[in-house]
Amino acid sequence: MYLCGTGVGQDYAEALRWFQKSALQGNAGGQYMLGDMYSRGEVLERDDGEAVSWYRKAAEQGYPHAKEALEQLLDRMRRESQQKEERPESSAE
Repeated sequence: MYLCGTGVGQDYAEALRWFQKSALQGNAGGQYMLGDMYSRGEVLERDDGEAVSWYRKAAEQGYPHAKEALEQLLDRMRRESQQKEERPESSAE
């Protein structure tokens, strides 16, 4: 509702507050959306560790798309880690 501005003014901070509240109460939808917010880094600062945690909780409850989102995030994290390892060290002069 607040995230998209459906029936109310769009308010990311308020959307985050409600997602956090529902996630902490064990609501899989809130857990998924909180994971999504951490993964995208649009509303919150991107935090892949937090995103993994929340996606995993939602996936364990069978929330649609949570398992797929978790797998995609873990793949992205692996690729980014490999890219860092493949970059040559800058030579000190």
